Formats: sequence, structure tokens, C-alpha cells
Amino acid sequence: MMKLLGAGFAALVLSAACSAQDPDTSLPAAAGESAVVTTHNGLQIEGAWMRTPPGGRDMTAAYVLIHGGTATDRLIAARSDQTSRIELHTVISEGGIMQMRPVEGYDIPAGGWLELAPRGHHMMVFGLAAEAIEAGQIDVTLVFAEGGEQIVTFPIQTMAPGVMHTHDGLGEHNHAGQNRSHDPQ
Repeated sequence: MMKLLGAGFAALVLSAACSAQDPDTSLPAAAGESAVVTTHNGLQIEGAWMRTPPGGRDMTAAYVLIHGGTATDRLIAARSDQTSRIELHTVISEGGIMQMRPVEGYDIPAGGWLELAPRGHHMMVFGLAAEAIEAGQIDVTLVFAEGGEQIVTFPIQTMAPGVMHTHDGLGEHNHAGQNRSHDPQ
């Protein structure tokens, strides 16, 4: 029964779903938006956000857009003092059923980009502290194979920053977010 409940919750999340930062490497962000962070090797990190966990749970997903620097890099881990663990995941179709799977990392092409977004590559967050949810944000350390570690603030919110959304049939909305990366080659 617990396995079935866990699988059901994972499906719900799926469907819904360092060194100290140099103060000169980020721009101020508006409320509910993350800052743009530039690492020492030219990676630009923006659009970070973490979904508000559903139903009082402490498990959720986090998303971000990373623009490649001058050399290829790889996101290999993420962590935060306000979680029990963060795993890198992707979504695959197995027998016509969409399933989340942990991965060892994501490549970030030089001059290209990597997007972690709902229904695609994402970070699965376990044991999110209630204090972080109440504060509405969390600092996450992203670990890169070549670029080292970078602390990024993730606002915790129900929807992606800047996404207009309705289901009343009167307005446009965006459910984009498939596995997306771009290699300029």
C-alpha cells in the first residue's frame, strides 16, 4: 500500500511538476523571481524556482535555466542545508507511461543551454524544511564538474516565474517544459 501511495505521489509531483557567491555576480531579482548568477567560467544561471510542495508534503521539484559558458560543463549534483537530499532526475516514457528516473548529471554545451523544467529534466527535492516553505525561498548549491559550486536562491512558488496561466478557456497559458537543451553546434 505504501509503495502504491509513494508511486501515486511521485506521479502527482511529475504531473505538477559551493563556494560563497560573489556579490558582484548576480543582479537583484524582483519578488518571486530568482537573480541571474554568472559563475567564474561563464555559466549563467537564471529562472530558478521550486514548486510549493502539494498537500503539506516535504517533497517537490526544482527548475532552472543554465546558459553554457565558453567550455562544455556538466551539472553533477545539488544540495541544500534545508533539505534531506536533492536528486537530479529526468522523465522517460516506458511502455507509454511517463516515469521519473535519477540521472548522474546533465551536460551543458559551450555556448548552448540546459533547461530543467516541469515534465522534463528537474531536481527532485526530498525533506524540504517547513522553514524554507514559510520563508518562500531556499538557497541551493549547484555543483558543476568544471565550474565548481554555485549557490543559487530558488523562490518557492506554485508556478514558474512570469507564467500566466488560466484554465477558464479565455486566456493563453504555457505548459511548456519538455527536456530541452540546445547545443549551438
